[in-house]
Amino acid sequence: MYASTEQREAEIEAGARLPAEQLRARLVGTAGALAEQCAELPEGAWSAQVVTAQGRTIAAREVLWLRAREVQVHAVDLDAGMTVDDLPDAFCIALLDDVVAWRAARPGPAVRLVTPDAVRELPGDGPPRRVELSLAAATAWLTGRNAPPDLPALPAWL
Repeated sequence: MYASTEQREAEIEAGARLPAEQLRARLVGTAGALAEQCAELPEGAWSAQVVTAQGRTIAAREVLWLRAREVQVHAVDLDAGMTVDDLPDAFCIALLDDVVAWRAARPGPAVRLVTPDAVRELPGDGPPRRVELSLAAATAWLTGRNAPPDLPALPAWL
């Protein structure tokens, strides 16, 4: 976790300029450190309450999802060959559910999002607009990556 939003932004900016080999080493190193620390946690610690960088209180067990989400989404952001289309369907479904819950608590357009696995309602301004997309396209749109231009503009996500 980052100590502040400013630290997060500074590390992302600095990391964006690193060569691929250094980024890969950083990922492997931090993944190994996280795995070691998780292995040392007693069973009861997984239900401990922790505060995320966005100020949300969650159970410690959710940190693993946050890490997976961060790594996969930013792997797409690197524009180094991986796209949203490469993300596994199960990951896209979990991410869509997560982002829809996040967006439902914020201003934005009302949307009825139809994907092959489910219909998701985003409450918001105006009558809901029906948007039918593949899992990958819906994931790209809701997370602000490669969104089709004819869809409603959404506020930034994370």
